[in-house]
Parts: sequence; C-alpha cells; structure tokens
Amino acid sequence: MKVKVHSGLQLQVLALYKKALQAAKHKDQDTVRYVRERFRGDVRHIDRKDFVLIEYMLRKGERDLKTLDKMKSAHFTNVSH
Repeated sequence: MKVKVHSGLQLQVLALYKKALQAAKHKDQDTVRYVRERFRGDVRHIDRKDFVLIEYMLRKGERDLKTLDKMKSAHFTNVSH
C-alpha cells in the first residue's frame, strides 16, 4: 500500500484546519459548520500551485484563529465570498 506523503505546506494547512475545528467546537455548531465550509470553499477556489496565496491564507487563518479564540461567543450562519 502506498502512503501519501504531504508537503510541508500541506501539513501546515491541515494543522490550521484541525486547530480551527477545535476552537470552533468550543463555540457552537454553526461555527464548526462555518469553518468547514470556509476551508472547503478555499480549497475549490485556490490553485494548488499558488504558493504565495496559500502562504498568505495560512497567515490570515492564524490571525483569524486567534480572533476566534478571543471571542466569548461566535455565530456564523452563512459563508459569502
């Protein structure tokens, strides 16, 4: 069986996704849904080889995660791009 090896950038994205889901679980179900939809939407719209944009989105995601952690409550009902 062939094991899929992830690049360093892929591992960073996966780690951010995991941290965002963990933070969202402390809020409410809508926040978890928002995080999932946001990541899935970005995956569909960002080229896998656009490393500059991916790195930018990682930095932005880390900042957004810090903001989410600081919020006592969060309520997201819709994802709009």
